[in-house]
Amino acid sequence: MPPLPVTILITMLGLMVMVGLVVLMVMSLRQGRRRARLAKMAGELGFRYSREDPFDIPGRCAEFALVTAGHSPVAANMISGHLEGMAVRAFDFQYEVGHSARRMMRRYAVILLETESPLPRLLMWHSGDFPPIPARQTTHVRGPWSIIGDGKRGDGQFTTHVLATDVPATNVLATDVLAADVFATDVLAACTPWFAHGGCVETAGHAILLATPYQPGRSGFPHPLPDIVKTVKRLLITQELIT
Repeated sequence: MPPLPVTILITMLGLMVMVGLVVLMVMSLRQGRRRARLAKMAGELGFRYSREDPFDIPGRCAEFALVTAGHSPVAANMISGHLEGMAVRAFDFQYEVGHSARRMMRRYAVILLETESPLPRLLMWHSGDFPPIPARQTTHVRGPWSIIGDGKRGDGQFTTHVLATDVPATNVLATDVLAADVFATDVLAACTPWFAHGGCVETAGHAILLATPYQPGRSGFPHPLPDIVKTVKRLLITQELIT
């Protein structure tokens, strides 16, 4: 087969460059609209907005499975303030899995709420999303959710105690399993409607994290932020974790 004429090769190369530029323009426009939406949301709530991450989320929140799920973690488009007596941070978060040609980027809209009281350790991951290693260690599945945790308040250290009344509670007090199971049940009842496309709920120390896979063209959060915060607060009050 004779080689393609130089003019055809140049034309093909030009088309590839044009397609690449169009993709970059679309991504830039989407990011610009998202920043504008989040900045507007922050203004309406009396929050602060930052394109960067002034809180060093990858470094200061490494106890969360989502934050350490891959490599090259980045938080951006941060809005922060206080609602319902809790410190609230909502932001975009992304990390990468794999390397070279197999590298993939995962993006999430994240809400991080900090309370004054320690919370029971809990990790719940929806099967609609690719789970990190800790979420794959559970043998307890409730519907589309994998669940790991215990019922103890305290130092927030990760535990692999499985939440299940039908699984032997080896080295775990029955009261701990029961408390964790009730907590997980209430979290599911309150939060499941927000996770149609996957995501996770996780607690560590005094904080609870909710994350949903980023959906282009949306504000990123499954419901208005004040509604989510109020729902979580009611949940924690019901559990007598806060007053």
